[in-house]
Amino acid sequence: GVPIVFFSVEMPAFFIFQRFLMNISRLKKNEILYGAHNESDRMEIEKKVRKLIKTPAFIDDTPAPSVEKISEKVRDFVKSQKVKCVFIDYLQLIRSDRMRFDNRKDELLYMAESLKSLSVQLDIPIVSTCQSRRINRSQGDRVRMGERLSIQEKGEDFLLPTADIYCSVFRPDHVGISIKEKIVDNVFPAELIVYKQSRGEGGVINLKFNKDYWCFDEA
Repeated sequence: GVPIVFFSVEMPAFFIFQRFLMNISRLKKNEILYGAHNESDRMEIEKKVRKLIKTPAFIDDTPAPSVEKISEKVRDFVKSQKVKCVFIDYLQLIRSDRMRFDNRKDELLYMAESLKSLSVQLDIPIVSTCQSRRINRSQGDRVRMGERLSIQEKGEDFLLPTADIYCSVFRPDHVGISIKEKIVDNVFPAELIVYKQSRGEGGVINLKFNKDYWCFDEA
């Protein structure tokens, strides 16, 4: 597989590994933790665990890291482990050690620009999540009628020029919007809304969110 590094600022590495395992084994959390499964399932879990251990994926769960420290570690991972892609969860929990800012918005913009510069220098994609403003009820009604909210309405337009790709995940059930589709096996409709794609057009990708395994699949 492609070597990656995942900086999990919010969640300990154990829980990230647990969700990876839930995703690939398609077993629920309680089934993995408490053994509520048969011998066949147990053998399948062991097989998937061995596969995950061999996967060239590295998880760094250092709390409250600085963007400078992350940049240093990324360079080391690229040099020593040939990492080809970086994931960061999430931008608002990172800080800067070198710079001081009058407001948090300027600091977030500085960190986004620093990561963009690092991506260009190393020629690898860096994907960072960002906690966005949740839509209100009136906006939810507009989305339900098929109207897409602009990035300005979501309140993150200041980050838009920095990103090559800017998108968000929309889950109607997560914001209290009624769903017309019949819900089967705890699987809910979702959308990946691409607001900006520097090498092409934006658009909407239909997804399915499985609450049992905490993962998104193609619709």
